[in-house]
Amino acid sequence: MERRVLTAVGVVLAAVGGWALSASTNRSSDPLPPLSAISAPTVVVPVLRSTYTEDYIDLHRLGLRVTIPHGFAYGPNGPSDPAGSDPPAGTRVPAGSTVRLVGRGAPIVSNPVIMPGPLPSAIVPQIAGRRASVALTWVERHKLEFAAHLGPLQAGDAPTLFANYRITRQDPRPGKRLALGTDRILTKRTAGISLTPLTVWARQASG
Repeated sequence: MERRVLTAVGVVLAAVGGWALSASTNRSSDPLPPLSAISAPTVVVPVLRSTYTEDYIDLHRLGLRVTIPHGFAYGPNGPSDPAGSDPPAGTRVPAGSTVRLVGRGAPIVSNPVIMPGPLPSAIVPQIAGRRASVALTWVERHKLEFAAHLGPLQAGDAPTLFANYRITRQDPRPGKRLALGTDRILTKRTAGISLTPLTVWARQASG
């Protein structure tokens, strides 16, 4: 009797063991998504707000890098703002992806402006070799005008757009006094201002 009970128990254990092995084998053969596909966060490419500086801020805040393939001009006569992005707005992409700002909008044309009283002015410092963001900060502090010719940008991720660029050339030269503009007579009664910006040329910084 005892031998029969042991035999029956052995049969049951063998059956259970075989089922567990089969289930384990089947589970191991099931395709599983990679861990990166489960844990990687994604973001939606936002709608552009029409200027390189604002669009860069929006993309950077989402953890995206920015590429501007052909560079751009910035300032009172800057010819271009982005016309679109690649991937386009509304596309869901992994955080850390690179978004290209593409196309060019209508040229920006600066007209002389009315400026009563004395014009703001300051002595231009040595800014060649520094980040373009430094030049922009100096101009804003002294209430002057800024223009920049910026080269292509590849996967930029600095806190601001201009912080990605290092200045290679400047005009006026260091030590010269720069005023906001020069007087120009528009009518017999009104004097307007022809703007005279601090102008820099810059390319993407290597580090």
